[in-house]
Amino acid sequence: MGLSEEVIALRAEVAALKEAATLWSRRSGGVPCLHCGNEMIVGGDHDCEDEEEYIIVTNASCPKCGGFLLFYTPENGPEYRN
Repeated sequence: MGLSEEVIALRAEVAALKEAATLWSRRSGGVPCLHCGNEMIVGGDHDCEDEEEYIIVTNASCPKCGGFLLFYTPENGPEYRN
């Protein structure tokens, strides 16, 4: 499998994980803000080009207190190991 095929496969896995997280979030009431406990709003995902260890960065913000969270998805996390 070439590098571009691996990247495509990883992105598909991340998309599936993101969909599962969204479903979990809807069922559980969402991701709580670390500062005030209010449900955070996920803003989106972006390719992580500046960090070699991570492939995607997801941002979330809190509409109540203005808190902001960045979640980095590791390239070689447990779900990606062979």
